[in-house]
Amino acid sequence: MKAGFIAQWFRQGKLSLKRLVDFDKIGSRGLVNIDFIKWMEEEHIKGKHDWSHQLFMILVLEFWFQIFYSDFKF
Repeated sequence: MKAGFIAQWFRQGKLSLKRLVDFDKIGSRGLVNIDFIKWMEEEHIKGKHDWSHQLFMILVLEFWFQIFYSDFKF
């Protein structure tokens, strides 16, 4: 993964979890803490911490669930 451009895309808003995924759906699966994910994205956009790897992994995980397990819940 080219972390440099992924980090920039998240920071510039070209990649945004808010636009690409449904937080309610992610939260309903019970696998992640939505408030923490939102906090990570905000901190990353502000340049306080580089969370690009974690944000990208969350994005990939959600796309994977949408493709293979659209109604999955714990």
